[in-house]
Amino acid sequence: MSSINQINNQNSNFCFEIMQIEYYFNYDTTRFNFQNIIEKMLENNQLSKIHEIVPESSLPGYVTFASDQATFFHRKFYASPHFNEFIQLYQQFIKEVIAPQFVGEDEIIYQTRPTFRVHLPNNVAVGSKHKDSDYDHPLYEVNFWLPVTNVCANNGFYVESEPNKGDFRPINDMQPGQILRFWGNQCLHYNNLNDTQNTRVSFDFRVIPKSLFRPKERIAVKSGLKFDIGGYYESCKTN
Repeated sequence: MSSINQINNQNSNFCFEIMQIEYYFNYDTTRFNFQNIIEKMLENNQLSKIHEIVPESSLPGYVTFASDQATFFHRKFYASPHFNEFIQLYQQFIKEVIAPQFVGEDEIIYQTRPTFRVHLPNNVAVGSKHKDSDYDHPLYEVNFWLPVTNVCANNGFYVESEPNKGDFRPINDMQPGQILRFWGNQCLHYNNLNDTQNTRVSFDFRVIPKSLFRPKERIAVKSGLKFDIGGYYESCKTN
């Protein structure tokens, strides 16, 4: 493990080492029906086939680093009249499901607006192999990845288990109701071309224990928001 484990925060009993370990868990899709609300946002009740709405979206090269947050589907998602409804559900999810995982912390700092992803046939969902710190994200961010369609074969992604280990393993056997937590800030991750006939739809977000949070003057590459509370982040009490 990284030497980050040696850091002793006198203001918290929180153990960051736990958050560096890849962890899968489930949530109640009846209470938090993200699939249903995203279907409303995209006006389509078969998310794995949304590429059929825009035939050119399944052609190679439709998604690039420059466009991976600006496709037809991303624009429709972020501009949806149901977007505020989605955010309200997400905020409740953070409070009820995510915050309690940070045992020993009184408060967490979480990504204000989750990052929406579509992994279309014959395309990638993100531009290149990377770790989030490559884009100036704060060191203590923990990633949460939540699919709203089935994940299989090459419509998932790959991640190493520890920083610099290079043991990339496929994340390709998940379904709605499951979440992956991983240290994407320091662990490299990437996806291959989706060679299936199904689009993978997911969203992800990042969380930092409040005791380890240090605002940054830099801004997020895609959203243009400053890495601070009220910008890229909001705060949430853990109890």
